[in-house]
Amino acid sequence: MLETPRNAHPTNGTVERLHGKVTAMHMDNQQATPFELGWLLGIIEGEGCIGLYPGSGGRVIHPLVRITNTDQLLIANACRILEKAGVGHHVRSSTFRPRGIRHDISIGGFMRIRTLLRLLMPEWKPSDKRQRAERVLQFCESRLSKRADIASRLRKVPYCEKELELYRLDRESPQRLMSNRRRTLQLRHLA
Repeated sequence: MLETPRNAHPTNGTVERLHGKVTAMHMDNQQATPFELGWLLGIIEGEGCIGLYPGSGGRVIHPLVRITNTDQLLIANACRILEKAGVGHHVRSSTFRPRGIRHDISIGGFMRIRTLLRLLMPEWKPSDKRQRAERVLQFCESRLSKRADIASRLRKVPYCEKELELYRLDRESPQRLMSNRRRTLQLRHLA
């Protein structure tokens, strides 16, 4: 049950109580703590994927960060941290046999991903996923730098050589190649 705490203004926060005892307090103006951002970074490193993906028949390149898990509490906590960090996201749930319901958090859009990756990069240790995140961040910053120079939609601005190179490197990354190899082996096993 959510209710307003006695010593807080109703628009500044809420308190969760169970049997009259305070179990959690949520303040609307809080930012994500370094611990929470570190936790989110670990989830993205372990359960997430980051990359540049083709869209609109291959004419458009979309940056995407996705976290997939069957644990609803993990997904809820990740969403709470994203909200505190001011990063918009979308959650989708679907039936996934034999493990039950799969939950996906998708973060798309140049500004959202730039915001998220700028928050996480200072603490991100060297890894293949960090390299991909760096490429995605460079891609987003490059596209956003063109936004100020144009009055039309960003989609109509041609990709520069640097952006196309970042996309090519992302598509050829060892992590993606291993994923494609695993998928091929699985398909051969089913045949």
